[in-house]
Amino acid sequence: VAAAILTFLAVWTFADPRATFSSLLSARNAAACGGASTNTSQISTEKTFYDDPETRYTIDKPMINWDEKRKHWLNHNPTFGPKSKNGVIIVTGSQPSACKNPLGDHLLLRFFKNKIDYCRIHGYEIFYNNA
Repeated sequence: VAAAILTFLAVWTFADPRATFSSLLSARNAAACGGASTNTSQISTEKTFYDDPETRYTIDKPMINWDEKRKHWLNHNPTFGPKSKNGVIIVTGSQPSACKNPLGDHLLLRFFKNKIDYCRIHGYEIFYNNA
């Protein structure tokens, strides 16, 4: 039954003469631009505690007045606040060292590029770490 449904959907997708890849992308981009992603054009350029080179996020030196500093930063960058629309963040990563087989590095790069494209098309944020 599941195979029949999947076959029907695959044939129906290719049989639809009105659907083109570019029209699907533009429709998805229009939906994604409705607020799923953070509007980075409204980020304040004013210097805040995040720009301070002495700010450390370690256990040995505690952060003082974190809530007040964060509140001040959110006042200057309202698109990141809790009242902004819900969004999706994709967290991904890879090993820091090179793969034993060169094909592995090639596949890592390809898969990473696919993730970037997917996030761009759907308006998602992406965080990548290789540590």
